[in-house]
Amino acid sequence: MELRIPSFSEYAESLRRLSSSIGAEAASIGRSAEGREILAVSLGKGRARVAVVAGQHGSEPAPPLAILRFLETLARDRALLKRVAESCRLMLVPLANPDGFSKLRGCLERCGAPSWRCECADARLLSSGDDMNRDWLLLRNPETRAIHRELNDFDPHIVLDLHEFYAVGGCPPRWAHETEGFDAYVTDAPYAGVSPEIQTISRELAELSARAVRSASGFRVELRRVGVAVPIEPSYLGVHAPLEGCAKVLVETWGVGLGTYLLYERVHAHAQVVTETCLWCATHTELLDKAKAVDRAYDEVCWEHYASDTYVISGEGVEEVSRVMKLHGVPHSIDSGRIVVSKDRKPRYCRIALAMLEPSYIATPGKPLVEDLGVEVSRW
Repeated sequence: MELRIPSFSEYAESLRRLSSSIGAEAASIGRSAEGREILAVSLGKGRARVAVVAGQHGSEPAPPLAILRFLETLARDRALLKRVAESCRLMLVPLANPDGFSKLRGCLERCGAPSWRCECADARLLSSGDDMNRDWLLLRNPETRAIHRELNDFDPHIVLDLHEFYAVGGCPPRWAHETEGFDAYVTDAPYAGVSPEIQTISRELAELSARAVRSASGFRVELRRVGVAVPIEPSYLGVHAPLEGCAKVLVETWGVGLGTYLLYERVHAHAQVVTETCLWCATHTELLDKAKAVDRAYDEVCWEHYASDTYVISGEGVEEVSRVMKLHGVPHSIDSGRIVVSKDRKPRYCRIALAMLEPSYIATPGKPLVEDLGVEVSRW
């Protein structure tokens, strides 16, 4: 695979070709706001389910290219393909924000400077102007809704969330570790509300991922526990997924504003994380199944402990709130233009419902997060 930043159509063609070469299919799971296909690749037959989401921010090209590199490696190494396919079932979403990725390509063509001097910040966002990685709770955008639906249907044991970051202070020619202290970092799931079992597996996988990045790229890697003892809203995929019972690892390499500079190392780092995670699953399937079961019980205990008997939601945004609740599997009724949520009807994901409705649970103090949609929540 030639390491360059392709157009969206070139990327989609390569993804389909490489998927077909290993007996998989790149299927459309939805369309972006500008009508581009959101593609997902399914492969493998193991019990452990691993979802990989790349390209939420269009200005971060290495993770989408890493998915192509991963598939190319499997096509070339049939023994590795067999091991991966037997170890897990994979759902790859390689280009979550195809509109942003297309903006990046256009920006680099117009920049008129070396690619590592073109930050292309506008490419980070969705066409709506929203940051996709702040939309996993209220699901305002078609891209987030499509991928969230597929993730819930797939019900992964593990979610890999692949990104790149921007280094300040003259990088390059300076290295990111000279100003940031690292060239890549990895985060697990130490957030408030995450079950101990999911935290433990996430921590082990984060350490595995840090080693994989280091060996694949030579980068200085930091293991960061950003959310220790700090409630963080589940509008980020990396916070949202653990509250839905998924172990999670976020990997970020220095890459925003670099264009093709160090692209081989960046791509290889992310691809190696995917490979090592799949192989790890071969000997940890029972652990993953047990963690899922225990986490579900933990979820229900949280609902019993924190939920009010009844929530009544009123205001102009009732219709939008009802749509969001359906997407999150929150049972509710509508009576006289008001939404009613009863404690005796458990949601599919109790902690996600609590984050939306209950001000005492992972929310801005005194404000249920669903009130951002133009409603008021009363609790009885």
